[in-house]
Amino acid sequence: NQFPMPKVFKVWRDKAKAIEELKNGAERILGGSRFPVFLKSCHLTQGSSKGTIPVKSLAYLRDSWASIERWISYKWQYRSDDWERPWAADMNKLTDVLPPGLLVQGPFDIPDGP
Repeated sequence: NQFPMPKVFKVWRDKAKAIEELKNGAERILGGSRFPVFLKSCHLTQGSSKGTIPVKSLAYLRDSWASIERWISYKWQYRSDDWERPWAADMNKLTDVLPPGLLVQGPFDIPDGP
């Protein structure tokens, strides 16, 4: 569809590997990206799940590591529940079986005109 998308630097399906690589290899993974970058819980699709957080810089990632690691652990086990929506029962069947995951995505670059 040729819609512009921010670069996805890495996707993890293993929580321990995500934590290890972000803690000890973020500089290698992000390879000179502009900031902020965004950590996203792949399996949390509703905005109300608050499944995305900005990372302002490598220093911010380092300095905030304890809270970021807690966020990753919490979101890894969290499952969406659109309880207030009419489609909740059907959507919960889908979101309940989505495997947890985490990705790191770069900022959106606004493309020049056509």
